[in-house]
Amino acid sequence: MFEKIKKYTNLAMLVAALSLSTGVATSCVNGFGESGVVGNEYNKNDDAQDAKEDIRPQSHKSFCYSDLDGDKFYGKNQCLDKNNNGIEIEIFEDGTYFPECPAGCLAPLNFDCNDQEKSINSGAIEKCNNIDDNCNGIVDEGLEVECFSECDIGKIVCEEGEWQECNAVIDCCEPGEIKDEIPCPYNPHQFIFVIDNSGSMEGSDYNNIRCDGLYLFVDEMKNEDEALLITFDDNPKQIGSFTSNKDELKSYISNACGHYNGTDIGQAMQLAISKFEGDNFDNVIMLLTDGHGSSVSAEEIKKHAEDKKVTIDSIGLGSGVEDNFLKSMITKDGKYYFISQADQIPSIYNEIFMKTKYKAWTECKENGKWKQEYGVCN
Repeated sequence: MFEKIKKYTNLAMLVAALSLSTGVATSCVNGFGESGVVGNEYNKNDDAQDAKEDIRPQSHKSFCYSDLDGDKFYGKNQCLDKNNNGIEIEIFEDGTYFPECPAGCLAPLNFDCNDQEKSINSGAIEKCNNIDDNCNGIVDEGLEVECFSECDIGKIVCEEGEWQECNAVIDCCEPGEIKDEIPCPYNPHQFIFVIDNSGSMEGSDYNNIRCDGLYLFVDEMKNEDEALLITFDDNPKQIGSFTSNKDELKSYISNACGHYNGTDIGQAMQLAISKFEGDNFDNVIMLLTDGHGSSVSAEEIKKHAEDKKVTIDSIGLGSGVEDNFLKSMITKDGKYYFISQADQIPSIYNEIFMKTKYKAWTECKENGKWKQEYGVCN
């Protein structure tokens, strides 16, 4: 009844509610009963008590567990009372519990996976000792320190409880150095340089780096190697014939690069494949283009080349290069390269040449580290 009375705020309604609930008329003095109290006396602490009960932390039942090593982390064994029963406690969500556990026992709040060793528990720092010190199920995890050499930054890591040696590269080198070459059985090469001179190349290679790179490549050719050039826009054009004369090749190159009409990569590649002469040479096509425009599919070009035992390497030029087309054309022994600036060309041409010249070699890269490389011997 009094719970209902407390909900009314209008005094007149309160008096009416009391009359209806008790069936007794209530006389009023200054708006209250004679005693100044409606029914039983209202305790102003009731609401505060109700609010306190509403915010009491949630809890769950558990038991006390052993702390045999005294590290304040509970072990796996329950503590027992004099009747060999588990000692029950109530644990609240704020981490408090009641009643207190007896000496040598703890509430199950911080786990200890080895209650016989004080240095091992869920609060311990992991050490390099092949032991799970922090009880997370992983041994020696994340244990590593940085180390240095003259040209590299490495790490010393912990494995099976032992610190390993620093893995920084010690054998430093100058970029471009070559060592440990394993030559291919010698067979001279015939190279055909297929150069895109379509109108789009004015933007894709306005500095003519494709031709500057060919000068570098010719300098690396062996005396027995031969080459010729084919340029193309919407029609292919052969410049000279196969020659091993490097001066003659450079003169062809100097007249090769320009920017003209449309583009037909397919016709130029089919012409190049047909120009190789017999089995006395290893046959390689180097295509330099932005990859736009072909009357023949990349798959057809690739099949024709592989049937003729011709390797295709393609070099994509410019930010708008159609690289999917060029990658689809590459034969199994070939590779696709992308060039966005002139200073990339020397290393790319060197790699193409090394691949045709050596079965394997070790090369110093730009980061000053040696890397094993492999070529393709035909």
